[in-house]
Amino acid sequence: TDAVVTAIDTNDGTVTVTTSGSVNVAVPGTYTLTYNASDAAGNAATAVTRTVTITDVVTPVVSLSSPTASATSVSGYTLSGSVSDDGVVSELSWSLNETEQGALTLDGSGLFSLSNQKLVVGSNVIVVKAVDAGGNIGTASTTINWVPKRTLKIGTVIERQEGQKIKVPIEL
Repeated sequence: TDAVVTAIDTNDGTVTVTTSGSVNVAVPGTYTLTYNASDAAGNAATAVTRTVTITDVVTPVVSLSSPTASATSVSGYTLSGSVSDDGVVSELSWSLNETEQGALTLDGSGLFSLSNQKLVVGSNVIVVKAVDAGGNIGTASTTINWVPKRTLKIGTVIERQEGQKIKVPIEL
């Protein structure tokens, strides 16, 4: 039954309205409800239909488990995390410093992982974006500052110990 639907007969007054069809408010889609009524004499009213559209307004939740925001001297990393949504995630992609890097694939548990990725020298902003079937967009980002470890070789010292010549590099 639908509390806002009523039928009034000129002889019987208010009569019972029957409803066919249903709406699942948890599942986006278009639903059709049909309303009908009859008076005590069995005279049926003309059926009335109503279309109800349920839209998805819940944004996907993107979580990054690695890399975490930090400064590092290591250039390689694994991009991993998870996405949850009340519906279907239709697109999952990532970018590095505002340059699209491509699609990510979710496993059956809503997890993604992409290994052997490389940072550029300096600040690296990684953004993962998920879009669901309703067009809602969820993102997560992290910033990693890569400062490569550098070694400066300035020479070699030759030492003599017990009759042997040993070369010792001097590095800073």
